[in-house]
Parts: sequence; structure tokens; C-alpha cells
Amino acid sequence: MTDQDRSDKPAQRRKRSRRRYQASIRDLAASVLSPALRQKGFVETEIIARWADIVGHDIARGTVPLRVKFPPGKRVGASLHIRSVAAFAPVVQHRQTHIISAVNSFFGFGAVAKLMVTQGRLPVKAQKLHKKQPSQNPQDQAAIDALVKTHDTHLSAELKALGLLVKGDKGG
Repeated sequence: MTDQDRSDKPAQRRKRSRRRYQASIRDLAASVLSPALRQKGFVETEIIARWADIVGHDIARGTVPLRVKFPPGKRVGASLHIRSVAAFAPVVQHRQTHIISAVNSFFGFGAVAKLMVTQGRLPVKAQKLHKKQPSQNPQDQAAIDALVKTHDTHLSAELKALGLLVKGDKGG
């Protein structure tokens, strides 16, 4: 092996290790946030980001997930701790079987067995997040449908939802 062959190998390794695609912000944020959220008991960072999609917007506007606490050495039978506005706590208690089944459906197995509700104020961000209402105007929906044309159905649905929220904020 010549000296030139040896000097080319590190350069080839560096070229191979470089990404040939753009990393999504979601993936980069998940790699940074996952260790911090695992300390709080969130195995999946998605449970925070998609709380409204998991339990429904009606429940999500009055609740925030705090942590998921598993029994020592087990990955099933966890307690889901959530914070609820005091006036909304009876509704949460009444719908607790729905919340548990929705979270377990999201996980794909019986991860959560118990729901622990703490009454208190919600973070300001959570309150603002759930106040926005999408536009219900059929003309707005038709205009957004015409604008969003993509083959990715998930992306298309998300873009349409965003467009309806923006139109709803501006009052039509």
C-alpha cells in the first residue's frame, strides 16, 4: 500500500459519512429533546407534540401531559400524569377510560394503566395553542384545497389544516 492510498482513505470515509439529504427539523429536534423528555418520563416525544390529536381537541384544551411513570423494570402498566384546569377535572375523570385507551392506541400496546390528574393552571402556551379555531367558511376551504396539491396525503392534510387556522385567525 502506497502513502497516497493511505492518505485517500480518511477523505473517502468523511465523504461517505456526510449526509446527502436534508435532515428535517422534527428529526433534529427529537434528537435534542428526547433525552430531556425521557428524564421527565416521556418515552415518546410525540405524546407532547400530538396531545390534541391523541386525546381530542375537546380534552386537550383543558389538559397538559406531565409525565408517564412506569413501574420499576417494566414497560407496561404506567401511570399517566396530566395537569387539568380545576373546572375541567370532573370531565377528565369522567373521560379517563377514553384518555387511557387513546394513549394506549397511540403507543400500540397497553402502556398506560392509570391516570393521575393534578389540578392547576395550564402553561400559557398550551392555552394559546387551543384557542385558535379553523375557518368554517366553505369558500376558504375550497380556496385552500385548490392551493394545496401534493401527492403526500399526510402533508396535504397538515397544510390544509394550517391554512384553515390562518384563515380563521384573520377572520376570513
